[in-house]
Amino acid sequence: MVRDKSLEKISKIYFNKTYDQIEKKIASRRFRYIVKYAKGEKILDIGCKDAIILKFLDRKIDYTGIDVCKITNRILKNRGIKVKNIDVAREKIPFPKKFFDTVIMGEIIEHLENPFFTLKEVKRVLKDDGVLIGTTTNTYNIQSFIYSFISKPKKSGHLYTFKEEELVNLLRYSGFEKIRIKRICSRIPFIEINLPDKSIFKLFSTFFLFVCFKK
Repeated sequence: MVRDKSLEKISKIYFNKTYDQIEKKIASRRFRYIVKYAKGEKILDIGCKDAIILKFLDRKIDYTGIDVCKITNRILKNRGIKVKNIDVAREKIPFPKKFFDTVIMGEIIEHLENPFFTLKEVKRVLKDDGVLIGTTTNTYNIQSFIYSFISKPKKSGHLYTFKEEELVNLLRYSGFEKIRIKRICSRIPFIEINLPDKSIFKLFSTFFLFVCFKK
């Protein structure tokens, strides 16, 4: 139960979204890709926000979230969800070695001051056969190219943008292998029409999905 009125008000903003509303958003496509590759029972979600990804996991898991937002973390804890208030850009992940089967990093790596530090920590807490699954914005697509001509870029809070090769190199130097990068969430600019994530349509992809294993 949410115990005070301020948290209850914020809870309505963050959590009272129907499944149909979530489905209409591009985020649901990212979540479906992520859960497709998730394995095992012990899952760590870095940058979990409101833990919406739990709506897409259709099996029993031991879920733990990490986020820097104290307000949403309090709400999650009041809902019985395990969450840690950690800044992974500066702090170590507070779990022992080889603890998790899967680590998820959805739309977080581009915000980190030192992604190499965080990825090394992810490698440490992953089991030997564990998998890292993440997404990051793909700014090298037709949609971004068109927007750059018609409007000034909005401040996104992103510290980095990655090309596919750069993302692969970062993951490899951090100690991961069997790295797979996929362009996902292809869509036509300006109108809400999704495209298949294959063939020439990948030129319209808005995100990179990365899946890899520790060495």
